[in-house]
Amino acid sequence: MEDLFLTPRVLDERAFGAFADELRGLICEARDAERALRRAVSGVGEIRRNLGERLEELRDGTDRALGALPELDGRLAQARGLLDRVGGRLNQIERAERRLDEVVEEKVASAERRLEAAATAGEGKLAALERSAEQVAQAIGRALAARAAAIEGDLSRKLDNLECRAAALPDRVAEVRVPRHVRRPAAPQSPTA
Repeated sequence: MEDLFLTPRVLDERAFGAFADELRGLICEARDAERALRRAVSGVGEIRRNLGERLEELRDGTDRALGALPELDGRLAQARGLLDRVGGRLNQIERAERRLDEVVEEKVASAERRLEAAATAGEGKLAALERSAEQVAQAIGRALAARAAAIEGDLSRKLDNLECRAAALPDRVAEVRVPRHVRRPAAPQSPTA
């Protein structure tokens, strides 16, 4: 700017032209900046309106959420109560399972003891039956042996008797000889003529 004025009233034309060109450029830049600023301000207004609408929506949503909080608290309390009841039931079920396991173990142990006692008693009865069967078998053996001896004795006597009779048979046959002159009757002949 100092180059523009040589003296207070004399201007350098070349410097004045450059200054004027620079001033015109600044004015154009200022106009462009003004337009951009107006567009920006217009965009800010639109953004402000959109933000206002969104803010209203958020307020409505927040109000609804705040209004639903008591209901949610009630449902949460119900859910907690339900969970407590379920937890109590689970504890009862666990206790019942433990008791059932104890009862089953007692019953199994009792059944095992009874089975063992029955097996022991059965073994005793089986041993007694085996002894009785052995005694019966021995008695039957003795009875069969006695019967066989009796039968053998009886057969021996009968055989001796038959041998005696057989030995006496030739003597009797000699006594019973039929004389020759006694003829036996002839057998009838069959009529085949």
